[in-house]
Amino acid sequence: DTFVGGSGNDSFSASNTTLNAGDSVTGGEGSDTLAVFSAAAATIGGFTASGVETISVSSTSSTAADVVTLNLGSVSGETGLQVTGSSSSATFTNTDNIAPLTLSYNSAGNATVTYNASTVVGTADAMTVNTIDTANGTVTLAGIETVSINNSGVSSLDVLTTTSATTVNVTGSGTLTLTDVDDATKTLDMSAFTGTSTVDGLGAVDLAITGGSGNDTIIV
Repeated sequence: DTFVGGSGNDSFSASNTTLNAGDSVTGGEGSDTLAVFSAAAATIGGFTASGVETISVSSTSSTAADVVTLNLGSVSGETGLQVTGSSSSATFTNTDNIAPLTLSYNSAGNATVTYNASTVVGTADAMTVNTIDTANGTVTLAGIETVSINNSGVSSLDVLTTTSATTVNVTGSGTLTLTDVDDATKTLDMSAFTGTSTVDGLGAVDLAITGGSGNDTIIV
């Protein structure tokens, strides 16, 4: 199937059974979204998308460990990834663009972004994670050296896994709980965060921590 957007903001909706290999989605001039929904574990790939700014997944299996995997190997031009309204896990693979990841209104599940090796070459890769009233398990962002978390509402991340991120910045407001921060982290900067935070699971490294203007609890 072939879908082509117009000059406005277009939303394309698909499921794990309707988005198939060979399908093509082309966005128009506006701010376009491809939203993929699945109530079961699934691997979705082989489709092409271009000019679609936001790629969104909603994974709603009753088993939090079930994973909806979206292969972005033939996707170009995305400027944002999103996991929203999910009760189970979502993974983006073969990603060739470091775009902000938004986690919004999730009740459970892990979120993973894996990049093509050529995308995360070097030691200066930076990524923003927007958390909006979300509760997620393990968030994995391999190959990213600087992670900036921008929070609103009440959010929690059980584990932040990066393997490379020596710097984690926190901005925004509300309430944020980071239960287990990656052991690679050496700088945790919450100076621009105005809300309430709880941070635990820090690694056995020399760590520079700057709190925000709200109430911060750092467990070491």
